[in-house]
Amino acid sequence: MKTETVTVYKSFDGKSFEDAAACRAHETAHLASRFVDLTAEQIAAAEDRSDPDLASAFETFGRQLALKRRAAGDLKRRKKGASVDANLAAAAAKGAAP
Repeated sequence: MKTETVTVYKSFDGKSFEDAAACRAHETAHLASRFVDLTAEQIAAAEDRSDPDLASAFETFGRQLALKRRAAGDLKRRKKGASVDANLAAAAAKGAAP
């Protein structure tokens, strides 16, 4: 008789993968869907780290969002001495949200 043990990786949406890299890539590609229908209690659990997986998902999404905003020029640093009002006016003229 032969016994075989197989490791299966499951993503947050229940999809199965044979290796960790493929599972991680799937979760990263579908990260935003993780936040659909969250309750206030689930968000609070992520905030106080009692749900570390959801907290990690929020942190990863935040990093992805910041990278995209930097690439679009939305997260540029203010010049020394520039006022907040001048930066808001420049963003409004450019059509960006403050």
